[in-house]
Amino acid sequence: MNIIQRVLLLPVNFVSYLYRLVFGAKSKYQGVQNPTPPPPVNHITFPQIEVPKDPNDPEFCISFTRDQVEEYTNFFKEYGFVVIQNVIEQPQIETTIDEIWGIITGADPQTAPQMQVIKDYYENKLKVPFVPVNREDPATWTHDHGWPEGEDLGILGSGSSFQRRAFENRTNPIIYDVCKNLMGREDLWMGLDRYGVIKPNTQVLMPNGTRQDFPKYKTIATWMHWDINPFMLINEAKEDLVMREEKSIDAPDLFGNYFFLSERNNTAQPSQKIQGIIALTDARECDGGFFTVPGFSKENTLAWAKHHATERKMKPMSTLTVPRDDPMIAQGRPVPVRAGSVILFDARQPHQNFPNQSDRFRMCQYIKTFPERDVNKEEHQAFIKARREFVMNKLKPHLEDEQNPMVLTELDEKVLGLKPWHN
Repeated sequence: MNIIQRVLLLPVNFVSYLYRLVFGAKSKYQGVQNPTPPPPVNHITFPQIEVPKDPNDPEFCISFTRDQVEEYTNFFKEYGFVVIQNVIEQPQIETTIDEIWGIITGADPQTAPQMQVIKDYYENKLKVPFVPVNREDPATWTHDHGWPEGEDLGILGSGSSFQRRAFENRTNPIIYDVCKNLMGREDLWMGLDRYGVIKPNTQVLMPNGTRQDFPKYKTIATWMHWDINPFMLINEAKEDLVMREEKSIDAPDLFGNYFFLSERNNTAQPSQKIQGIIALTDARECDGGFFTVPGFSKENTLAWAKHHATERKMKPMSTLTVPRDDPMIAQGRPVPVRAGSVILFDARQPHQNFPNQSDRFRMCQYIKTFPERDVNKEEHQAFIKARREFVMNKLKPHLEDEQNPMVLTELDEKVLGLKPWHN
């Protein structure tokens, strides 16, 4: 199969795939605008901190309820992350997982067009039957059957998820309440991110009852990174600046695939951003999941940035990858969590997904929160208006669902940026 044929078989983001096929780019991480920094002459080292385990079930990290405000706030300050239990219930989890499978199989309106392109190519050009992804058949969980890109990193597709359950999860009042307490302010927006899926690859159950290994389904083992510019911490601004993408408000693709994935990544206030992962399945250490350097955000990211400041130009970036020979990577630890919980972590925490080595899926939803844009500042008004219109357009099918219309609460409208927190 030649390059053009391979590109036509891909379900999403043809341009990025073509680039990788032609130029051999090693990373598929969406939104990366800067390559891994060249290895420095020397590295700075930090004390090792371990992830505290649940004393009643050491298979998982210690977690807290929404009412344990003092306890989870202190834990977050010390470790740079915290796990809040039971933020979504089992029916919501099952609905979300069904929504994810709809995205994967092309049953969802957002991915149906891409799946149809692949089907047409197989049947009209190659003159062979097209076999789409089958939820029950692990052998079909590949690109040739329409599986979205990003699977080598544990992410699903190249763009944000605008499905109904995705919106409902990111406006979850428990998650908002905890983020409000952690950040010490109520005027927060929730970003519009995507889902994450790490495939099982060891002794996976097949339709005929046998079990089979799928080593090709394993994700990349090392890609520690920040979704901020850590060098901005050296002289962190007292208030956030207008983003470069916000200055391009008239660009026709402003709210394209990557905007919401990297929204507020190049903030001038990296300390004013929290990222999160809603666990839709139990994520034990053998299942893959969130991997971070405990306690790094407290002081170490600033120290790291100062130590490496002379090696990089101070320019906007949405993601910075940690050099592979940096000893910090060896200090990373997995954070195993139960389904229904959320991991909230300081954006200054270096992090990544770690590989699955089990026969079970790891599924999650990525979220993030940051202060709203000040509607009273003239330089923000055009951007806020355009963002609101875009989000409302994505919500429209759910709000107009004839059988079960989605209803937005006042909190939903504010955290989605549809209404200002303060006039």
